[in-house]
Amino acid sequence: LTVFTVMTSLKYQRQEISVLALVGAYAIPFLVGGDSGNVLALFSYIFLINCGILFISFRKDWEWLKGLASGFSFLILLSWLFIRYDGEEWFAAALGFPVLFFVQFTVAVTGFRLLRKKELYEFDYILLSFLSLFAYLCVVIAFKDQEESDVYAWVTLAAALVHGLMAFISARFFGLSKTVSRLYLIITILLLIIYVPVQFEGITISFLWLSGAIVLFAIGLIRKIRLLRILSMVLFAIT
Repeated sequence: LTVFTVMTSLKYQRQEISVLALVGAYAIPFLVGGDSGNVLALFSYIFLINCGILFISFRKDWEWLKGLASGFSFLILLSWLFIRYDGEEWFAAALGFPVLFFVQFTVAVTGFRLLRKKELYEFDYILLSFLSLFAYLCVVIAFKDQEESDVYAWVTLAAALVHGLMAFISARFFGLSKTVSRLYLIITILLLIIYVPVQFEGITISFLWLSGAIVLFAIGLIRKIRLLRILSMVLFAIT
């Protein structure tokens, strides 16, 4: 089904065909029914569909296709996590598939323009932001049955480090626009801001936020990055 959808879409050069086939492909498991508890099979099936989307994304710059595919994937994943997730049985799947989907769609969004050395559209930046948000939420929910009290802090810190690395890689090695690296830098800062109250208590939170605001303002002033200065002022206000 994935191969047929990909080949038909590319043959007729129509995004509409891809979108219609995509909707049908995601709906098939729910229309057919079957073993509703076979989570691994369901998300492996979605992963294969997304591989087809990834292939198309390197050939055609179809924004709606990428947006709908990522939306369907994370909507199905979040619905399962909220309604039927069992941490003891499906922890590995709940942790692994959000990461796989995040990598797939991040490459899908940036791949076409990366190869052709073109700037991303505003829609691409919005989509990248939502991918980071949904992947983070999915991983956090995956740990809901864990007994360790500081597990959410470590998840948030790990997410911040990953996005910091992505900001460095996008700026240093792939030649993407400064906006991409700054987007991941902002996400990194926001995650670190969230990390502080999750990990610490009392006056320590105010001290760390105030210190972070001063550092952000100084960097924004020296590097002439207006967004960092705005973030610093917001953090000052919160503190």
